[in-house]
Amino acid sequence: MYLETVEKIKKLFAGGKDKDKRVKLILIIGLAAILLIFASDFSKSCAGKNDESQIKNTASSGYDEYAQMLENRLTDIVSSIDGAGRSRVMVTLQNGVEYVYASEDKISHNTSESAAGSGGESRESREDSESSYIIIDTENGQEALVCTQLMPSVQGVVIVCEGANDPIVVEQITNAVTTALGISPKRVFIALLKID
Repeated sequence: MYLETVEKIKKLFAGGKDKDKRVKLILIIGLAAILLIFASDFSKSCAGKNDESQIKNTASSGYDEYAQMLENRLTDIVSSIDGAGRSRVMVTLQNGVEYVYASEDKISHNTSESAAGSGGESRESREDSESSYIIIDTENGQEALVCTQLMPSVQGVVIVCEGANDPIVVEQITNAVTTALGISPKRVFIALLKID
């Protein structure tokens, strides 16, 4: 089928009688190119801001699962620090998951000119913009198309571990947590784990 299509296209450009067919073909190719440009612009506007696949998967699971994932990872890190011993970690988050929806922006430019009575001219230019969400049909009805899910920021971290009575261990834990989460040391509290 591909070879047949190529042969038909070659015949359209080779023959002098089929000028109308060639014009139609050029128009169709032009329209296809325009559609491809719009499709690429749409895909760029939906590009995610965060490329870590584990966080994206967790984002769809929800707020609690995200906090649990952070707690598990931090527990692994803290327990790996020499002298920390057994540890427990609690992470509190600000707000909830924020959704960024795909939108379509339309901008129109209107310019009008008029001649004034004393021989002068006046020119008025106006720009109107309109933005609307892109709506898709789903199993649950119509919904806005989600481009990105932004995870909530960390409000604070509480760590309870066996090595909290050693200032060097506390400093290492604080540095590890603040570096991993990008938060200030004021948001990290470390306490001694009660021995049973």
